[in-house]
Amino acid sequence: MSPPADRHAALDAGVEADLRRRRRRDHTARLVERAVWLPPRDRALIEAVFHHGRTVTDLAKLTGDSPRSLRRHVRQLAARLVSPRFLFVVHHRDLWTASRRRVGTACFIEGLSLRAAAGQLGMSLHTVRRHTDAIEAAYETVLAAARTGRPRTTAGPDPRRPTEHRAATPAPPLLPTTAAPIPPTTAPRARSARNGANP
Repeated sequence: MSPPADRHAALDAGVEADLRRRRRRDHTARLVERAVWLPPRDRALIEAVFHHGRTVTDLAKLTGDSPRSLRRHVRQLAARLVSPRFLFVVHHRDLWTASRRRVGTACFIEGLSLRAAAGQLGMSLHTVRRHTDAIEAAYETVLAAARTGRPRTTAGPDPRRPTEHRAATPAPPLLPTTAAPIPPTTAPRARSARNGANP
């Protein structure tokens, strides 16, 4: 390869590396921004990892969890935060009945299984499933309308463009660089992590 070709290849590699770094920064900022809607412990965990750069190993020592289970929980939280269903529930739940709002928050935002949500909310499993089915149907209706360009029948943001929306209220202060210990994961939370983010 001639010297000019070498220089062009090096330049292209540098540009690609810059783009990858920019995408990682954007992804990290998006996770921290959306963590405002998570329960306090999960939000603190996301901010500690993605905003303050704490390692999962260090955080596991503070929480008493195994690094492996905590790392898995962080991955599940990150996947939930970028899920279109997560944002759909965040932006539409104020339009729903109190029961549906509680179910949507428990299952799609907090990541509880149907059974765990039923126990926490004091509802029957059938009732929780009925509400999650209705939420899924509403989401699919809005998504289909967005794809075809038809007017959406449910008010709220376009689920195809989630990054245009922000939290309605300012987030409380983030954790300091020397973050306070995160409380140990409780038994219900451990079960919810194994059950996955969505019903």
